[in-house]
Amino acid sequence: MGINDELRARNRAGTRIRLRTAAVLRSRPLTPRMHRITLAGPELAGFEQAMLPADSIKLALRPAGEPGPTVFKDGLFTDGVRPAFRVYSVRRFDPVTTELDLDLVLHDGGPGVEWVRSATPGDPVSFVGPRSEFVAAPDAQAQLLVGDETAVPAVAAILESLPPGRPVRVVLAVPGPEYVLPLGHQGAAEVTWLEAGTPEALVKVVRELEVPAGVQAWVSAEARVVRSMREVLRETVEPADLHAVGYWRQGMTLTETDAAKLAIFDAAAKAGRPYEDHHDIDVADLDEHLSA
Repeated sequence: MGINDELRARNRAGTRIRLRTAAVLRSRPLTPRMHRITLAGPELAGFEQAMLPADSIKLALRPAGEPGPTVFKDGLFTDGVRPAFRVYSVRRFDPVTTELDLDLVLHDGGPGVEWVRSATPGDPVSFVGPRSEFVAAPDAQAQLLVGDETAVPAVAAILESLPPGRPVRVVLAVPGPEYVLPLGHQGAAEVTWLEAGTPEALVKVVRELEVPAGVQAWVSAEARVVRSMREVLRETVEPADLHAVGYWRQGMTLTETDAAKLAIFDAAAKAGRPYEDHHDIDVADLDEHLSA
């Protein structure tokens, strides 16, 4: 079974995916555009069961500019308002304190940015999850981790989880030197930070990499950038060992990409080519589906 099949099987089992409500414990900036929000609360007890690095959760947030209750139930907030969902990687979870860290990139406005900027200790927030986004192949001889600024929290969590001695190559593109963060790893990791890294520069570096045999690759960035890197890596990485997904898509909000995926899911079902889960539709493949 390849890593993508294993991730799908874990997520479809759904044993860990459920609705929880936690409270903001603290908030602090990490870089000019990344903020850490720490959540805690009794409903996080047991969150670590079968936990994998880079698991993701989907926050139910108030639509931008609409104040009101933040507790979510049965698809709506308690005042009947439909939430705006935003997906974030879990950076760290402490089962002793039930503290959960989210490192969030502040893009240009929207419900996620408003929530981060206004979050104060004690604020409740509901979320669904977690979903698994990475699983280490036990027979991998080396690891390749590639991403843009939005992938840094997941890459950091993955690095800390890898077995000592496994060779690791990391390539991360960020806007500038002030966006570089310390990364921990129990073995030797070769890390390249592309400061002021453009999408083209990230693809160029990946194209020029000497990829060893037996490598497992995890790639995430803007959707169209991922498509380009996926095409490059398919020449050297076995399909079963390549996980390359779009975290976001330029010009579309998560609400819009979710709506597009659901439309594709419904159209495929009507055409007799159903998907088992709308999460199987990658944001990086929306162009291909929408033009079909």
